[in-house]
Amino acid sequence: MSSFLRKLSGVGSATLVSRILGFVRDSLVAAALGTGPVAEAYMVAIRIANMFRRVFAEGAFSNAFVPLFVKKEASEQQGFVREVQSALLMALIVLTIIFQIFMPYAVMLLAPGFVDDTGKFQITVDFCRLAFFYLSFVSLSTLYGGILNGYGKFALNAYSSILPNIFAIAALGGVTLYGMGASREAGAILTAANVVGGVAQLIVVIWGARKLGMTAMLTIPRYTDDVKKLLTIAMPTIFSSGVVQINLVVGSAIASLQTGAVAWLYMADRLYQLPLGIVGIAVGTVLLPEISLYKKQGDASKIRASLARGAEVCLILTLPCAVMLTFAPDILVRGLFERGAFTPADTQATALALIAFAPGIVAFVLMRVYQTAYYAAGETKTMMRFAIINAAANVAINVALFPWLGYIACAISTTIAAWINIWMLWNGLSKQDQVRLGDISAATFTKIIVANVMLAGFVLLLREFVDLSGFGKLLSALILCALAGSLYVSALLVFFRSQIRPFLRR
Repeated sequence: MSSFLRKLSGVGSATLVSRILGFVRDSLVAAALGTGPVAEAYMVAIRIANMFRRVFAEGAFSNAFVPLFVKKEASEQQGFVREVQSALLMALIVLTIIFQIFMPYAVMLLAPGFVDDTGKFQITVDFCRLAFFYLSFVSLSTLYGGILNGYGKFALNAYSSILPNIFAIAALGGVTLYGMGASREAGAILTAANVVGGVAQLIVVIWGARKLGMTAMLTIPRYTDDVKKLLTIAMPTIFSSGVVQINLVVGSAIASLQTGAVAWLYMADRLYQLPLGIVGIAVGTVLLPEISLYKKQGDASKIRASLARGAEVCLILTLPCAVMLTFAPDILVRGLFERGAFTPADTQATALALIAFAPGIVAFVLMRVYQTAYYAAGETKTMMRFAIINAAANVAINVALFPWLGYIACAISTTIAAWINIWMLWNGLSKQDQVRLGDISAATFTKIIVANVMLAGFVLLLREFVDLSGFGKLLSALILCALAGSLYVSALLVFFRSQIRPFLRR
């Protein structure tokens, strides 16, 4: 197997385990908290924490740090890490203090629909204050995870992300065991479990970096040339790398004006983020150090080949996800979440949001592929300009459609904005001759489309003629996914039988 696919499978499998555990966690959350005030407060807190994690830590910081770290000589890397760690820790302390003081105003901005409900608003503020501590631990984890990625040690960093889910599931077990229901205390315990999981994640990646001899002692923060360069790259990236998350939070803020909508969008988000996490993040993680190295070597042909390979893998793996979420969203939501306080009405509402999100899945994942070329080149200001246009389009579409479509407008606007961003990213790279329309051959593209059309037809036939309800909700969803996945893989094996071995060899 090629080095690219081997690394991709390692990161992807770790992310898959993390996402499966995430589904277990969210299923238990749905059963325990439902879609009531405590559930919505918890989901806003976790969404805000995750937004900052993905934008600041996994997004801006990681994408700025890894290319600079890779380009450093071995003798310079330890000092670079020491300087960055001290500056990062100081920034996190200041940021945490600011948000602890002004969190009520942040919640007013991010969940304006909660302001009139004093009880829900105060619970949300309390949960957000607690959840924000997670950012500090996960940001430091990203620093040490970036060191591991820079050395090509992807697996440990990827598997460390499982720990917050494990602690959350354990906390949910305790909440259920003691019959706490949808109480404020239950929500607080679940939020705290996420923070404890962040601590555990940090410990694991520090241990991994120590094995490479890269643990840096704390020093007095200084505004060195390296720190300045990192900030110069990272500041524009804060906005550009988190455009999907920012759009989701904007959608969640508008959705807070409709009772129950925050929870429906949150649950839909958990499903369609699966391919983004497994495929998008994995491909982006593997491609970034690779393309950074090719950029350092000035090898444009290898950059183009890497981007084409990443885009091809993304199309093969994400199009079937879009098909499943379009034609069987209710079966999937019912199997994963409909139990306890999560009702059939919640299932239907969440399924409608998934249908609106589904066309954007391919764009969400391809975004991670094309962004790596900009990060490797340090073209973060260009990406920031794209992101501003993208966010403006998202808000405009959201505001225009919400009076007629309600929370569904939030999903539709996120999908349209994602495709706008893809067009801008691709157009910019095409002007630099780093991507071309012919990078993925017409024959390959046609085979992928035909396989997915077959998949869509098969799913519709199963829905129409096969009654899976007798197997139970969860088992029905698993059987449908297994049958559909088997058909799709079989179609790929037939269509690409002459290319599989060369593809694995690349």
